Amino acid sequence: MEPNSKNDNNFINIVAILMVIIFGITLIKNIVQQEVTINSPVPSTTTTIITVTTSIPETTTTTKISTTNTKGTQLITPDTTQTILTQKNTTTTLLPSSILIPAKSFALAISSKYNHTCVLLDGNNVKCWGNNEEGQLGNGEKSDHPVHSAVSVIGLSDVVDITTGGWGTCALIQDGTIRCWGVVYPEGKMVDYYTHPVNLFSLQNVVSISQGYLHTCVLFKDGTVRCWGDNQYGQLGDGTNDNKTEPVEVKDLFEAKEIAAGYDHTCALLKDGTVKCWGDNTFGALGNGTTTSSNIPVLVSNLSNVKSISAGNGYNCVLLNNGTVKCWGRNYGGQLGDGTTNDKLTPVLVKGLENDEVIKITTGGFRTCALLKNKTVKCWGEGYTEKGITVDFAYKATLIPDLTNVEDVATGHQHTCVLLANKTVKCWGLNNNAQIGDGTFDYYVPLPRSVVGL
Repeated sequence: MEPNSKNDNNFINIVAILMVIIFGITLIKNIVQQEVTINSPVPSTTTTIITVTTSIPETTTTTKISTTNTKGTQLITPDTTQTILTQKNTTTTLLPSSILIPAKSFALAISSKYNHTCVLLDGNNVKCWGNNEEGQLGNGEKSDHPVHSAVSVIGLSDVVDITTGGWGTCALIQDGTIRCWGVVYPEGKMVDYYTHPVNLFSLQNVVSISQGYLHTCVLFKDGTVRCWGDNQYGQLGDGTNDNKTEPVEVKDLFEAKEIAAGYDHTCALLKDGTVKCWGDNTFGALGNGTTTSSNIPVLVSNLSNVKSISAGNGYNCVLLNNGTVKCWGRNYGGQLGDGTTNDKLTPVLVKGLENDEVIKITTGGFRTCALLKNKTVKCWGEGYTEKGITVDFAYKATLIPDLTNVEDVATGHQHTCVLLANKTVKCWGLNNNAQIGDGTFDYYVPLPRSVVGL
C-alpha cells in the first residue's frame, strides 16, 4: 500500500504545482492587461491658444473732419491734430479647436453700404469710387468732390475680403489682421479719419468684419465679437449707449459664425443656425416682435436653420439652408420682398425666388438683391428718377435683365453694383455721389453701366 500512497501523493503535488503555475500565468496576464488599459492613450480635446489683441499703436496720426450722420446729428471736427494713444493689453484665451471658425480665403468681392463702392480684384488690388469726403476711397486723398471712376487703394496686400460702411472702409488681411480707412471711429462729437489704410487696433485672429453707418464689428476665430464706433442706439452690444473709441466685446454672445452690421444695428448668425440682433429697433430690425431698441443681443423670433445674413438700413435678410429667403424690419421701399410696403417685426418669406437657387443675399438702403447659382441677379425694393419720384417699385424678387456671369453683388444706399467673372463691374441707380463709377455725374442711371478705371 505504501508505493501506491506515495504515487498518489506525487500526483497530488504535481496537480497542485500546475494549478499554481496556471494561477500565476492568469494573474500576470490580468496585471499586464490592467497596465495596458491604464497606460492606453485617451482621446483628448485639442486646445488652441487664441490671442485676441485689442491694442492701439503707440503713436497714431488723426485728423478731424466735419460731417452729418443719417439722423441729422452734426459731427464737428476742427483742425488737424496729433494724437498719442497708449498701448493696451493683450488677452490670451485657451479654447477647444472644435469651436474655432476657419479663416476666410480669398474670393472676388464687392461691397457698398452707402455712397461709395469698393471691389477686391486680387489680394493686392482693391479699387474704390464714389464719395470721398472722409478719405473712404483710400487713395491718400480726400475731397468734397466725389470720384466718378475707380481709384486704387494704396498700401494694401494679402487682402481676402473687404467691407464698406457709411463713411469708411476696411479690409481683412490673410494673417487675421485688418486695415481700415475713411471714418474709423467717432470720439464724442468728433470723427477721426484716415485717407489710407491703417492697422488701427492691431487686432489679431479676425475672420470677418462688417461696417454700419458709423460703427464697425469684427468676428474672431473663437466666435466672439467686438465692436467700436457710434453707439447711440446700442449697436455695439456692450450693454451701454456710449460711443467707443476702441473695440468692446458684445455681451452674452458666444459661438457666432457670421456678423452683419446695419446702419444703426448689428446682427450675428450663431453656429446653431439662429440669429441675434442689437441696436436700433425703430422699424423692427431686431426681429423680436417689438420696436424697442436693445444694447445687448436679442434672439430673432421664429428663425432657425439660417445659412447667411445681411443687414441694411433698418432691416435684415437671411438665406436659409433650404434655399428660401426671409427678411424683416423696415419695408418703406418694398425691400422685404413680401409683396407689401409694411414694416415687419418678425421674419417674412420673400416672394419671387421659389424656383431659384440663391447663393447670396445683399441689403442696402431701400433695395435688396440675390445672387443666384446660375450667375444672374434678382432684386426688389425702390428705384429713383432724377426728379426724386420713385419708380420700378418691386414688391418681390425681379430678374435684372442682361446680366450674366455675376460673381458678386452689392447694394448701397440707393444704387447697386455687380462684379462679373471677367473682373469688370457694372452699377446702376442713384449717382449723385458718382457711386456708379461710370465716369459721369449723371444723377440717375436706370440700367447697368460699366465702371471706368478697373
